[in-house]
Amino acid sequence: MASTSFNIYSNNQYISGYVQINESNPNTAGNYSTVTAYAYLRRTNNYSGTPSRVSRATATFKIDGQTFTISTGEVTIPNDNSYVLIASASKTVYHNSDGCKNNVPVSFSLSNPYGNSTFTVPETTGYINLDRIARASSVSCNNGNIGSTVNISITRADDSFTHNLSY
Repeated sequence: MASTSFNIYSNNQYISGYVQINESNPNTAGNYSTVTAYAYLRRTNNYSGTPSRVSRATATFKIDGQTFTISTGEVTIPNDNSYVLIASASKTVYHNSDGCKNNVPVSFSLSNPYGNSTFTVPETTGYINLDRIARASSVSCNNGNIGSTVNISITRADDSFTHNLSY
């Protein structure tokens, strides 16, 4: 399954992170996949004071045009340069008729109105190219007898498909 990531930065020079985007659950019959985005933050300096807290922040994801707003609760960002998951969101994304879906936009932002009111992560966008879902053409034929004409019909799942028939 496809995956990618992009970096995110806060207005605090010592707190940054990344958004991991994963594709999962491809559905051949429905021609869709699930796209999930995970936002992680970390403190990049070795700070000996109290760990940073993100308290009841609002995390906003936009996945392929749909907005997801998540309240984070309280999350502590450790002082040891390790990443902590802030929030995640998932969306079912439909592929094109040929089974492809490229440049799916995923964005993330964070505001923290209850903790340090100046702590924010401005909206940043990344893109993911999803794996192609195999499309199947439908084939039908009429009943016939040996030696008589039989009609075989193929309905292409996409105009770019070609078929070779042998008998």
